[in-house]
Amino acid sequence: MEHIALFEERVSLTPRDLRKEITDINSVLLEKLSSRLENKCSSHGFVVQDTLRLLSRSMGYIEKGRFTGDVVFHLQAEGKVLNPPAGTVLSATVIRKNKMGMYVSYQDAINIILPRDLHIGNEEFESVEIGQTVEVEIQKSRFQVNDPYILSVGLFRSIVSGVAAATEEEAAVPEEEAAVPEEEKEAVTDAAAAASAEEEEEVAPAAAPAAVAPAAVTAPANPNVIEFYSKKPEFKELSNFYAAPFSLD
Repeated sequence: MEHIALFEERVSLTPRDLRKEITDINSVLLEKLSSRLENKCSSHGFVVQDTLRLLSRSMGYIEKGRFTGDVVFHLQAEGKVLNPPAGTVLSATVIRKNKMGMYVSYQDAINIILPRDLHIGNEEFESVEIGQTVEVEIQKSRFQVNDPYILSVGLFRSIVSGVAAATEEEAAVPEEEAAVPEEEKEAVTDAAAAASAEEEEEVAPAAAPAAVAPAAVTAPANPNVIEFYSKKPEFKELSNFYAAPFSLD
């Protein structure tokens, strides 16, 4: 998951930069490169803070055509990058938990959604509290250049340790307000999204008051009928919303 990546970048020193006292041009160039690349996503993955190292640079030349007065350098540098492939198992801290599932963070570099609909019947998953460290398996990840973190969808494996005491502000936040941001919900798998839609359809009618006949009689269960639902452990594989992964070719 963590590897060394090579970067080839074009860095300019502006007249404002050149007005300062410069004792080491390489340090100035590395500082500007670090502010551009570190602690965010590049084309290689998330660049870890304070890991860039300058390998080589060109001679500086004055930028032509634009008359900016900038001195341009071409740099080669290397740095540590995080980019988890599918199947990676790591330990992350739970930062949110609500009716949609859990939202965990690994070193503030990889944020992972654990949909509740993919863990139905898992009592250990339900017992997890905010602040605990859990072991998760990455299923799919996505990021774009300059994103502040990699967004992944994963599966819960086990509780590792610890429960952090919630602050008063965290305790006062309603469950609805602690929901995962809209752009992050899109990363949830199609199966999880479909199951969530089914849950909303079920809950919505129940929220409205309905008159119930006092003498209502329930028909006896038919032993020849198999009842199934995506949120019940027994026969849930018969539901249209059952998450059934498959491989093509």
